[in-house]
Amino acid sequence: MKILLFDVENFPNLGWSYGVYDTTMFKLVKPKLICSIAWQWLGEEKIHTMALPDFPDYDRRAWSRGEWMMPKSKLWNNRLLIAHFAREIRQADVIVAHNLKKHDARMVNTAIGMNHQRALAPVLEIDTLEVLRGRFSFPKNGLGYVCEELGIGKKLDPSGLWERCLYGDMAAWRDYKVYNKHDVTLLRGLYEFELPWIRNHPNLNLTSPGLVCPHCGSGKMPRSDGFRFTKAGKYQRLYCRDCFAPIQGMVIKGKLTYRPI
Repeated sequence: MKILLFDVENFPNLGWSYGVYDTTMFKLVKPKLICSIAWQWLGEEKIHTMALPDFPDYDRRAWSRGEWMMPKSKLWNNRLLIAHFAREIRQADVIVAHNLKKHDARMVNTAIGMNHQRALAPVLEIDTLEVLRGRFSFPKNGLGYVCEELGIGKKLDPSGLWERCLYGDMAAWRDYKVYNKHDVTLLRGLYEFELPWIRNHPNLNLTSPGLVCPHCGSGKMPRSDGFRFTKAGKYQRLYCRDCFAPIQGMVIKGKLTYRPI
């Protein structure tokens, strides 16, 4: 089972307004645009990153001259970036991101649609933000705040990066990719922390050759934790010695199996 953790960064909507705070944009100049993506396959150490300048259609001089602001500018596109990432995400059985359903997934779908590429097939989605809101009560649920509180790590400071990237600053692009990559490192830590509380997590026994923890894939024999009672019957309750997730032990056709609770 292939699980993909990812994070997208985008240039914001750019336009005109009469005020600075709490105001409505009365003219949209440029819509949001995914400009950098970082991802990691669960079980691998490497974190992949790519951004607009990594592709041959990026014209640094044209960006530095501000030609992206011109109406119908061909610079304001991420066709190759999205095509490359779409090939990766199509291999995933499960996708994980922070604020996945309201931001990352929608941004990717919009980019794929705008570039007239094949729609993604539905896969199981794990939104770490939804897990925080549904299972915990932190004062704030932002990736940076929660990861810092849990000792996972601290977000990097992105101040001014995307503005410099807009004008072709290659040093800013390098820093932006580092920022994007670090967010995936935090996401991985948060996902591993949340594992025991994720109720829609896929059962990793479905693709494992041996009996493993259905949450984290650990092969260690789980510890007993009493029994679990449902309307259908009485089941052995266990917990994983690695991720501490609750597990239900069941005997089906004379064979022991583990299922997530």
